[in-house]
Amino acid sequence: MWSRSKAWRLPVTYVAAAASAAVCSAILIAVLFTSVSKIESAMPRFGFFAIREFHIAIRDVTHLRDMVSLAQLAGGSPESLEQLAAANDLVYIRFERIDGGDTISEIPAYAGIVPQVNDAVKRIDAILAAGLPFDENSLKELGIELDQIVARMNDEYYKYGEEVNVDLYAAEKNLNRFNYQIAFALTVLSALAIGTAVLLIGRRETISKLEFLAWRDATTELKNRAWMSANRDGLLERARLAGKPLRLFLIDLDHFKSVNDTFGHHIGDLLLKAVAETLQSVERPGEVAAVR
Repeated sequence: MWSRSKAWRLPVTYVAAAASAAVCSAILIAVLFTSVSKIESAMPRFGFFAIREFHIAIRDVTHLRDMVSLAQLAGGSPESLEQLAAANDLVYIRFERIDGGDTISEIPAYAGIVPQVNDAVKRIDAILAAGLPFDENSLKELGIELDQIVARMNDEYYKYGEEVNVDLYAAEKNLNRFNYQIAFALTVLSALAIGTAVLLIGRRETISKLEFLAWRDATTELKNRAWMSANRDGLLERARLAGKPLRLFLIDLDHFKSVNDTFGHHIGDLLLKAVAETLQSVERPGEVAAVR
């Protein structure tokens, strides 16, 4: 049986289209990765841990100030002094024992506040160690100093919060821009993929149509002379292997030229199609209906 090898030889147009799609895809991917790296480099280290630690420090110092005021109002009652000592110990642990380096690196003003708080803690320890009657004037001065420290800490806290908000807004703009870039890139890549698929499908259909026209008669759609010439040896070999003769029937249409001349070529074509359909309807396995 005669066979033909199908070689996929892509036209220059398709190769150029595929190459362009690959180049565009590579460029878009590179742009996206560049955008990601820019966003990562522009993304501020917001120092959320530092903010949390600073917030806790403000809370503890505020509580210490309240306990100083309570001790003053209670006239140095044992219960108020115990609460003051507990609050003072808590602030001591917060500012002396816990490393505040990360907080200072994010909030530089914190470095100037720490010595003031530590000094106040030591003075409260001295007052408590002296016992009753305690120095009311010193405790009052400490209360005023703690008020000032708390006010300064709150100011620095909100100031840093505003800076973080500005950085967050800038980062949000970068992220929004990146989202638009992703949407654009996906749209272009989708268009390239669809276009490439359409080109390949169209080419395959064109090849199939050309193959059909090459081996079939355009009017009757029967196998043509080219098909018979290409498959003749295969048909003879098949008949020899089956031990049967190869029979060839030639059918001629009488007065076909008269039909064409009298009724027109379109009627002649319809007649040929009708004959072809009749032949195909009675064609059995192993038989071939063809036209010369």
